[in-house]
Amino acid sequence: MPFALESPRRRWILLGAAWMITAILIALHTRIVADYVDLLDEAGQREGGDRSTPLRQIIPAHYGDAQMWIRHVINGHETGQARIRFTTVDNAPLGREVHWSSGLPWLIRSAAAAQRAFSGKTGPAAIEGVLPWFNAPLLLSAIVLFSIWTARRLGAAAGVLTACAMFGHPRFYQGFMPMNVDHHGLVNAAILGLILGVGFMGFGWWRDPGSAEPTLLPADRRAARRAAVISALGGAVALWVSAAAALPAIALVGIAGFAASHWFRPAETNVHFEPGLWRLWGRTGAVAAFLLYLVEYAPAHLGWRLEVNHPLHALAWWGGAEFIAIFGGRRRGTPLPPPGRLALPLVALTAAPVAILLGSGSTFLLGDPFIGELRHFVGESRSLPATIREFGINWVLLDLLSILVLVPAAILLWGRRSVDRPVLGALTTVAVALMVMACVVMRWWQVASTAQIALLIGMVAAVDATPKRRELLALAAAVLVFLLPAAWRIAREHLANRHSQVAEIDLYQPLYRDLAGVLRATNADGDITLLSSPNASAGISYFGRFKSIGTLFWENAAGLRAAASILCAENDDEALRLIRARGVTHLVLFSNAPFVGEYFRLLYPTRPAADARRTFGFRLMSDLASAPRWLQPIPYRPPAALAATGKVSVFKVVADLPEDQRLFHIAVAQIASGDPAAAEESFLAAMATVPPAARASFLGFAGEAAYEQGAQTLAAGLFRRSLALANDPGVANILAWILATSPDPKVRDGTEALALIGPIAQRGRDDPMILSTLAATYAELGRFDTAIAEADRALALIRKAGADPDAQALLAERLATYRSRRPWRQ
Repeated sequence: MPFALESPRRRWILLGAAWMITAILIALHTRIVADYVDLLDEAGQREGGDRSTPLRQIIPAHYGDAQMWIRHVINGHETGQARIRFTTVDNAPLGREVHWSSGLPWLIRSAAAAQRAFSGKTGPAAIEGVLPWFNAPLLLSAIVLFSIWTARRLGAAAGVLTACAMFGHPRFYQGFMPMNVDHHGLVNAAILGLILGVGFMGFGWWRDPGSAEPTLLPADRRAARRAAVISALGGAVALWVSAAAALPAIALVGIAGFAASHWFRPAETNVHFEPGLWRLWGRTGAVAAFLLYLVEYAPAHLGWRLEVNHPLHALAWWGGAEFIAIFGGRRRGTPLPPPGRLALPLVALTAAPVAILLGSGSTFLLGDPFIGELRHFVGESRSLPATIREFGINWVLLDLLSILVLVPAAILLWGRRSVDRPVLGALTTVAVALMVMACVVMRWWQVASTAQIALLIGMVAAVDATPKRRELLALAAAVLVFLLPAAWRIAREHLANRHSQVAEIDLYQPLYRDLAGVLRATNADGDITLLSSPNASAGISYFGRFKSIGTLFWENAAGLRAAASILCAENDDEALRLIRARGVTHLVLFSNAPFVGEYFRLLYPTRPAADARRTFGFRLMSDLASAPRWLQPIPYRPPAALAATGKVSVFKVVADLPEDQRLFHIAVAQIASGDPAAAEESFLAAMATVPPAARASFLGFAGEAAYEQGAQTLAAGLFRRSLALANDPGVANILAWILATSPDPKVRDGTEALALIGPIAQRGRDDPMILSTLAATYAELGRFDTAIAEADRALALIRKAGADPDAQALLAERLATYRSRRPWRQ
C-alpha cells in the first residue's frame, strides 16, 4: 500500500510499534552483552586483587578493532588533534600513517562527552565507558530514518520490514553489535542507503504520474531524482568510511544499472528510461566523495593512497555513471556521441587502476604479496569452504540460509509483470554478486546483507497481490524472518550467561589485560615496546598503552615485516640486532597462538614449513631453557579461569645476564609454566656455576622463589639441600613452616618440622615469626593447647612491637583456628 493511500495515524502506529520492539530488543541485547563482558572481566581477576592497567574495558575478541579505534580517539583527545593521520602505537619506534575515517572518532568523542556529563568519568575512562552502549543509538537512528524513507516510498508495512531487517539480519546487525565500536555498522548503513536509493531511483527507469497500480518504479522524475541524490550521498559516505567495502558495491550497482538500462524491454508505454538520473547519481556521488576527501585530508595530508577514499575513485564513479547514461540513452534513440566525448569518462574510469598498476606499493599496499597473503590467516578473510572446514557448518549456517532469498526473487522475475523487472533484476544482480564475493571472502557477508535486505523489501513490494495481502506478507516476513530468530538468539545468549559460558577465544582479552599488568610491573618507570603475535600485540598494548610492532592493519606492513623478521630469525644474534633496532623491551609468546609459522610462510613462501621450527621464535616458545642471556624470563601463570588459553612465555630484554642468573630466572619461569622438574634441573645447573661457599645461600634463594610460585615440593627439596650444606635458621624456619602448613599431605611432616623449628625456638623466644611456625607445627601434631600458647605469645609480641594491622589480624586468625582445634593450612 503506497504512502499516499495510508492514513498518517495508522502509518505512525505501525512504524512506532516497530521502533519500540526493536528498541526493547536492542536494549535487552546490550544488557546481555554487558553481562557477558562482566563474566570475562571476572575470569581475569586474581585472588587478592587485579593488576593495574591504564585501560580496563574488556572487548570480545571478534570486536578487537575497537581497541585501536579507542586508542586513536584517546590520542586525539590528549593531543587536541581532530583527525588522526599518524600514530606511534605500533611499528615502533617509527610509527605509521593512519588512513581511517575521522567520522567514527568524532562520534566516539561526542559520546564520551555525554558520558562525562552523566557519569562524571573523565579522560580515557569516559572514552572506554561509551563502548557498551555506543552502537545502540546509532542503530536506532538508522532504523528510524530508513524505515520512514521506505514507508514513504512503499508503505508502512515495508517500513516495518526495513526496521526489523536492520535489527534482525544477523550480518547487518553484527556491525552494530554492543561493544563492536568499529566502522562496519556505519559503512553497511551507508551502502544500504546506496542500494535502496538506486532501487527507489528505478535504476534509471520511472513511470508517468497517475499510473493506476503502484510499482517499484518511481512515480515521477522528481521522485527518481531525489532517490538518486540520496543513493549517491549514501555511497559517498560509505566511500569515506571504508573504500574497500564501498567501491565494489558502487561498481556492482553501476553494472546492474547498465544491465537494466540495456536489456530491459518494457511493454508499457508509460515507462521511461532517464539517462539524466544516472548522470545525477554519478556527479552527486563524485562531488560528495571529493568533498569528504578534502574533509579528511586537506590541506596537509593529500596523497596517493588508493586503499581509501580518493579523488581518482570519485572520477571513476563519475566516468562509470556517464557510460551508463550514454549507452542507456540509446533506449530512447539517442545516438552514441563521437569517440572523443567517450574518451574523458574512459580516462576517469581507468585512472585509479592505472595509478595502482604504475604506483605499485606506493599507491595500493593491498597489492603487496606479504599483505595480500595475510588474509589466509585472518578469520574474516577466509573463504566459505575454508571456514566450514575449520569451524564447521554451524558457523555459517545462517549465511547459507540467507542465500535462499534468491529463490523467491527468481520466481518473481520469471512471472512478475515486466514493469518491475528492471528494479528486481538489478537488485538480484547486486545481491548475487555480493554473495558470490562473500563465499570467496567471508568479510563480504556484512555488505551482502545490505543487498539481501534491499532485495527482500523489493520482492515484498513487487508481489502481485492486493495491497492488504502485500502488507500482511511484509509484516509476516518481518516477524518470522527477522524478529523471532533475533529474539531466539538473544534468549540463547542470556541462557549461556546464566551458565557462565564464555567463548574460549574471548578469554584471551582478560589474559591480555593481566599480561599488560605484569609487563608494567617489570618496567614501571620506563616505556615498553612489545613484540608478540598480531592479536596479542594489539590487545596487550591496548590495556597497557604500550607501543608494539606487528598489528594486523594494512598501514602497518613495515611493522608486520619487522615482527616476522625477528621471530623468524635463524639465530640469536640476528634476532638481537633486529630487536635493538626496533627498541623492543618485552616479548610475549603463546603456545596456542604463536603466529611464528604464519610469519614464516609470509616471509618464505617457497621454503618447507618444517624450517619454521629452527627459528628464534619457535625455539623460544618451545623451550624456555633456550633463552639467550639478553632475555630474562618473567614468571607468569594465568589466572585459573584462563587456563584454556595455554602456556604463555614472557621475556624482558636486558643486558647479558651471568649464567647463574640466567638459569635462575629460567627456573622460576619454568615453575610458573607448570614444569617444576625442569625448574629443579635449571636451579641445580645454576648452583654448579656459583662458588662452593655461596651454594647454600643460592639454594635458599631458589627455595624461596619456588615457594613464592607455589611449588612447595620443589621448595622443600631445595631448602633441604641448602641445610645439608649450611645450617641457616632462616631456611630451617621456612622449611618447617612448609612442612607444618602445606595443603599437600604428601609435603606435610609435623615430626620433621618440629625437629627443625624446636631448637631454633628455644633460642628465639622473642621472635614472633619463629613462635608462629612453632605453633603451626604443634597444631599439625595435634598438640593444640601448646599451639595456642605459642600463638598467643607470638601475637602479644607483634602487638607490642606495633606491627601493621594486617600482620596482627593474620596471627589472630591463626590463633582462632587453633582454638577451634584445627591445624593451619596455607
